[in-house]
Order: sequence, then C-alpha cells, then structure tokens
Amino acid sequence: MDPFVGFTFVELDASDPKKVRIVRKEACRERVDLIARQFHDALIARDPSDTTPQGMVLTPDFKIRGKVSPSAGWLAFLVDKGDGKEENLNEVATVYFARGDDAAARDVLRQVDSYVHANELPPPPLVVAVKLTPAIPAIVREWYAKSVSAFFTE
Repeated sequence: MDPFVGFTFVELDASDPKKVRIVRKEACRERVDLIARQFHDALIARDPSDTTPQGMVLTPDFKIRGKVSPSAGWLAFLVDKGDGKEENLNEVATVYFARGDDAAARDVLRQVDSYVHANELPPPPLVVAVKLTPAIPAIVREWYAKSVSAFFTE
C-alpha cells in the first residue's frame, strides 16, 4: 500500500505580478504512488547543477527543470507554446518545497520572497505552488504537490 504524506500546501497566483495573491493555504495529504516516486527518482538522478528543461517519461505535455536536495528544492513546469516545428518553452508554474527547517529549506523558501513575505508562509513541511500564467494545463495543476510528495517520506 502506498503511504500518504502530510504537509501544508500554499498556492499563489502570480499571473499578474502587480497583484500576487494567496489562492489556497491548507493542510494536504498526498499519496506517494508510482508517479510520485518516478518524479522523485528522476529529480534526484539529475546533476544538481543542471537546471535545463527535461522531458518526463510520464507525459509529453510539459518539461521540468529544477534543483533539489533530499530536504528541499524547486521545480519549474514548462509548456511548449511553439508552432509545432520549433519548441518554444514557457514557464507556467514553479513549485517550491521544504521538508524541514534546515539551510537548504531556508535557501529554497527565500526564493518565494519575490511573491509573498516569508512570514505569510507556514512552517515546513511545506509545498508552495506559484501560478505564473493565467492558463495552466490541468495536468500541471494536478501534479503541483504530487511531483514533490515523495520528498516527504522518510
């Protein structure tokens, strides 16, 4: 049986940079299933200095880039807005996560300061999803928390 993990989920709408707002802030439980483990394994296997967009075996709908450690990280979702001949990746959302209160977590959560003040965020374990464009593909929205949930397992 797949375990469930608990964390606080915060969703920010930054599609209009002049009025960033908190859309949701709630306790969340996510099932760490095969998809979550595949995201985890793909992210951990990458060279930590490589933040170039990478496709996922799971779906051709988006690419991801990011930087992760065992306890914290960020993950950007990019969607191809090209003409079908040339790829034109557009970053549509970024997910930040922190498992505990260590240096890696503080470094990652400092990046959220450009959207909201740190005192508006609950303590870790925490996932912060930032919507960067008005239109987000449903699959990306569904995988905001799923994509990093395996990092919350022991």
